Amino acid sequence: PQTQMHIPYISMDLQTREPQHLDLHIARSVIDQMVSRNILKNIDTSKLSEHMPPPTSMSFLWMSVLTQLLEVTNMRPQDVSHILLVGGGTKHPMIENSVKECFQTLQGNSDNVVIPEERSDLIAVGSSSMLPTYDYDAIKGLVRVE
Repeated sequence: PQTQMHIPYISMDLQTREPQHLDLHIARSVIDQMVSRNILKNIDTSKLSEHMPPPTSMSFLWMSVLTQLLEVTNMRPQDVSHILLVGGGTKHPMIENSVKECFQTLQGNSDNVVIPEERSDLIAVGSSSMLPTYDYDAIKGLVRVE
């Protein structure tokens, strides 16, 4: 599959004084590769398992993150009943598929990966539940209250 990219008014033709637009088609695999490379390059390695090699794919990245989480909480993969994907990045099919692939490998089942239709509603509810633990300082901005 391909995606059409349209960015209007990216520049101006100096001779004709006509606006220039960027119109192109890009393959989903190219977008996936660019997103994956960017995520893997910028990952916070403190969130990864020390017992796994550095991730080379998105599935291995989620495997390492989940393994680290399980290690820290002394849990097993079978103890995880569901994974809830929320946030803008989870709308990308590659993210959704790689998380499902990770769970298929760990548990033999990817049905427990929950992807709600209205992710932004969940983000708002989660953010508002955290609000009492923060205070606003005019100089520092949002500050966590201990």
